[in-house]
Amino acid sequence: MFTKLAKIVAYLGLVLGTLRLVSAFWIATLPDEQRLQATRAYLGGGTTGSYIDQAFYVILFCIALGTVAEISQTLKRGVRD
Repeated sequence: MFTKLAKIVAYLGLVLGTLRLVSAFWIATLPDEQRLQATRAYLGGGTTGSYIDQAFYVILFCIALGTVAEISQTLKRGVRD
């Protein structure tokens, strides 16, 4: 049960983290005035750099969680090399 839940959370977090990363990069390419407005509207304030960092950390965490879930699934099946 926890293995399936971990895989679902990993996939969902990976998708959402990637969307956040792409949107932060997109906002960072806008001109100054538009960037400030878009940051407030879509990211909730702060800097685009901090959102890029946070999205990167979410993606790394989800990759690690997915790896642990895959290891758990392999051990549960009893398949060992």
